[in-house]
This record gives sequence, C-alpha cells and structure tokens, in this order.
Amino acid sequence: DVDSAVVIRSQSFQKVLWKNGKGTTTQILIDPVDCDFSKDPFIYRLSSARVEADGPFSIFKGMDRFLTILNDASMKISIGEKEEIELKK
Repeated sequence: DVDSAVVIRSQSFQKVLWKNGKGTTTQILIDPVDCDFSKDPFIYRLSSARVEADGPFSIFKGMDRFLTILNDASMKISIGEKEEIELKK
C-alpha cells in the first residue's frame, strides 16, 4: 500500500565502526533507533559495508544474519571452527 510506505532518506544513514573495529558500515535502519549495535541488544538492523581487507567476522549471538554480495566479487567467511563459506553474486 503506497499510502503506508516509509521513505528512508540517505541523510539519516550513519557511518559506524564494525563491532570488531576493523572497518566501517553504513547503518540504514536499526531498532531500537537509539541503540549501539556493538553492545546493546537490537531487534533488527540493516546496513551496507564495503569489505576491503581480511579480518575477523563479528559475532552477534542470537541473531540471524543475511549477507548479500552487491557486485561481481566474492567473499569468503569463516565463523569459529565452522567450515569456510564462499559468497558470490
């Protein structure tokens, strides 16, 4: 329904450090809006990050994560002792 659509302006996006401190992400949405995702519990979060170097993958216990590659590159991730996963577009 167009009447109930929400418009999110890029001026409201926040550039924040990754939880592991090894890069930055553009935070588009987070609920609750005033929480610090690196230490506070949150219900959901939408962000976009450019990964430019190898580094540790941040852990968010109890959260499901969905990662999407937006260009023709690929990315390999490993979490703890689990087998490495390669993400491709």
